[in-house]
Amino acid sequence: MPSKCPGTDERMIGGRTIGRGASKTPLPERVVRYYSMKWFLREKSQDNRGIVSWWEELCGDLGERRTIVYEVVFVEPRRVEIREVPIPKPGPGEVLLKILYSGISHGTEMNWYRGTVPHRTKVIRDGLFVEEDTAPASYPNVQGYEEVGDVVAIGEGVHTVKLGERYATVCGHRQYALVDPTQAYFHRLPQNLDPKAGIFLALGGVAFDALLSAGIRLGESAAIFGQGVVGLLLTHLCRLAGVRPIIGIDPLPSRLAESLRAGAHHTLTPDRPDLAQVIRAWTRGKGVDVAFEMSGSYQALHQAFRVTANPFGTVVAGGFYQGEAKGLNLGEEFHHSTHKAGGATRMIALHERIESDTGPWGLRRVLETVWRLIVESALPVEGLITHVVPATRADEAFRLIDEHPEQCLKVILDMQQ
Repeated sequence: MPSKCPGTDERMIGGRTIGRGASKTPLPERVVRYYSMKWFLREKSQDNRGIVSWWEELCGDLGERRTIVYEVVFVEPRRVEIREVPIPKPGPGEVLLKILYSGISHGTEMNWYRGTVPHRTKVIRDGLFVEEDTAPASYPNVQGYEEVGDVVAIGEGVHTVKLGERYATVCGHRQYALVDPTQAYFHRLPQNLDPKAGIFLALGGVAFDALLSAGIRLGESAAIFGQGVVGLLLTHLCRLAGVRPIIGIDPLPSRLAESLRAGAHHTLTPDRPDLAQVIRAWTRGKGVDVAFEMSGSYQALHQAFRVTANPFGTVVAGGFYQGEAKGLNLGEEFHHSTHKAGGATRMIALHERIESDTGPWGLRRVLETVWRLIVESALPVEGLITHVVPATRADEAFRLIDEHPEQCLKVILDMQQ
């Protein structure tokens, strides 16, 4: 490291100008190095060799500065705190990302926030949830699976990644995170792409999985319950797949307007007593070929059976359903569908992200396809973000989603604030 780096002649640190024409008090070398990081990374970006040793030197010189980075922690249900942690050092096969933005999942993650997930009282054994008195504590924990960040350090043995490159990934609400660059959730952003677009990689994969799981074909019809982010992405994908008509269903007028912009031909609120009759009128008197339930509501899941054609219709259950199935009456249309008295005769879960030697898709292919669509703007994500909140105020962001879902669509955290 040179004794003086370009760009350090005059800077503001803590409100005090340093350098040429300023105070003669010399600054500690560790402070100069800290504020020269961008220059150093640019100089090193052409050669990844020696980065780990440099990282050790930097962290050692910064001393207590290592502890000022933070992560967002669920301490207990509806209690969010900021926890200081040291910057981790990448080991062999790892890269360190400086996270720019991290999206909040309004489904899975909010269930952790509310404390309704089954993991609180049950453990998974042999693929089954079972009650256990000695279940490991599920709190505190760090959630989040919609991140985008810049590579700032590279571990030994990594030759496919360069310093300064930007990637969409999954690593939790952390300012800095270690990531395995060989994992499926690791896709590079081109320079001209808004970094916020990177947070939609995982949710785009959920929406595409729903489309593939349904096996819906060109010219077939669909109803999509829930026009949040995943439902809107699914609406876009159904449009690309030639589905017609696409019927968007949501209780919020603002989301129904977004549904029309995403490609829906019709929209409805789920509280209409004639919901099934109206949808049958739009679909040759039969009902839709596929009903996607993406909201996690048992009442909506029940309606999905009612609006689906008998006997060939399919219900795709794509939400994260919590607690007992209040409002889901399987003894009505579903049970009697075998007698041609009701709607769908089958319900399936999302399953095309499962890697299999016999299946054509799997997680990697799903994410590669979705990411290509996002980068090429075939799957538009601009306009889905309604709030960007400093990560230090994460508790406010979660409270907003919990108490006022009608005011927001996609809320993301700025991890550098």
